[in-house]
Amino acid sequence: MPQDPGNSLNPVKTIGAQVGEIIQLHQKVTRAERDEQVLALLTKVGLSHPEQRMTQYPHQLSGGMKQRVLIAIAIALRPDVIVADEPTSALDVTVQKRILDLLDILRRESGTAVLFVTHDLALAAQRADRLLVFRDGEVQEQGNTADIVRTPQHAYTRQLLSDLQGQRLTIAQVAGRPLASPAIRARAISKQFSLGKGHQLQALDRVTF
Repeated sequence: MPQDPGNSLNPVKTIGAQVGEIIQLHQKVTRAERDEQVLALLTKVGLSHPEQRMTQYPHQLSGGMKQRVLIAIAIALRPDVIVADEPTSALDVTVQKRILDLLDILRRESGTAVLFVTHDLALAAQRADRLLVFRDGEVQEQGNTADIVRTPQHAYTRQLLSDLQGQRLTIAQVAGRPLASPAIRARAISKQFSLGKGHQLQALDRVTF
């Protein structure tokens, strides 16, 4: 799984064709059997309207949806290990959690190991059973995640953890004066998008704020 899902899918091929390609390369299946497997994979990784997604192109999907497609490709052949190279760094925070939760679920269901390559020590500490700390291509420390986080042995690891623990969120201070009147109000906004073949996506349903 590469870092940027936006650059990892072919812009001129449909989602169904790209997921199906890995199946076609490694299995002797009919087109109908391949499409059935693709639909099952897109459903498994939690894509909404998977039938429609098969006929869509990458530019029609959000970043999180593209990453789910890459996960579908990664698990298509039931590998023993998936190498996830900064799999969420190009995604916003809420989507990151959903993708990582999905990987956890799939890992438990299939028994596939996931190797995270990441600079995000918080992600590694929360998601990994074991950690390997690298610097300049050399292993500085390795072992059980809990042991390394609680009692790091190498100076470089201690520095990384110290930097992480030193992070603080700065919360904007609101002065005692009342806030100005809202610059804009929205009432009962609805919006639909066509997904083709008579299917509609209800993006907004009488939203007011």
